[in-house]
Amino acid sequence: MRWSFRIATLFGIPIRVHPTFLLLLGLVLMMPADTGGSVPGGPAGVVLVVLVFTCVVFHELGHSLTARKFGLEVASITLLPIGGMAAMRTLPKKPGQELLIALAGPAVSLVLAVIFACATYYFYGLMALQAFTKAPLLGQLAYINVTLAAFNLLPAFPMDGGRIVRSLLWMKFGFVRATTLAAHLGQGLAIVMFFLAINHNYVLILVAVFVYLGAMAEGRSAQWRGILAQIPAAEAMRTRLVRVAPNDTIGQVSQLMMHAGQDHFPVFHNEAFIGLLTREGLFRGLSEHKHDQPISEFMTTRIVYCSPLDSLANVFQSMNEKEVSCVVVMEADRLAGLITVDQLGKFGLPVRSAAG
Repeated sequence: MRWSFRIATLFGIPIRVHPTFLLLLGLVLMMPADTGGSVPGGPAGVVLVVLVFTCVVFHELGHSLTARKFGLEVASITLLPIGGMAAMRTLPKKPGQELLIALAGPAVSLVLAVIFACATYYFYGLMALQAFTKAPLLGQLAYINVTLAAFNLLPAFPMDGGRIVRSLLWMKFGFVRATTLAAHLGQGLAIVMFFLAINHNYVLILVAVFVYLGAMAEGRSAQWRGILAQIPAAEAMRTRLVRVAPNDTIGQVSQLMMHAGQDHFPVFHNEAFIGLLTREGLFRGLSEHKHDQPISEFMTTRIVYCSPLDSLANVFQSMNEKEVSCVVVMEADRLAGLITVDQLGKFGLPVRSAAG
């Protein structure tokens, strides 16, 4: 996620923190030590928040490590003030996979709740498991993990419960229709939550808005995926391409970019396609003031290919999985065209750009 920074790596997965999470810690630190609420202020409150979000990391690791069991790639886990998010480069291909991945997070939270409850009983006795605000720290963590599991099991995107509902519907209706139905269910639940929270709970109002927008985004994404599954790459690729040679300079190609309206260039040597100078590579050369350097120093050979008959849905997924900004279309061992981030953007797809 943009602006986040890495704080650790667990099981090969980067753990990242968004700056707004640090803002949350600052606000808790400035609160009075005894707020009378569920979260104390001052240093004790900061400790509690850090421990809670450590539990959130384990929750997300449950999702991530289960996804790995199915061969799916996990890019990172990011901590936000509203919770954690596991970013996957690869999406589940079967409903059973998504079901188990979605269940893994709440299952980890419930296991943590049992561990903290047993620890509370061992150190403080049965009476220590009282109301949340009166329980010792271990007891509070037990309550929090139960709440985390229960909240995530709400049948609405982007929570785990929404993905569980989608996976069950997917088995009968297919991915696109299942996502649409699950998104409508989530939006309906968000509307009910909103009206129940008016004049009573402003935090629940924010949660309702968050759920509604998340469900709407999932529904739109599925609709576009269904549409793009019917469009071949040939309809989106750029075929009128200016070719460059490896000994052409960054300055020369920058002039071509302005005149040709092209920002990704196939690199040929003796009529053989040997690499790709991406927009990112070209801009890197310009920013380093290496106008006279050959583009061979900045081109990439890490290229993702597709055929003209591949669907744009597959192209879109490949760009996200491989983190590239351009896919090369090959036909009968010859370069037929290029599909870039900007071209997919014309179809309404928010594909992230990646370094070339």
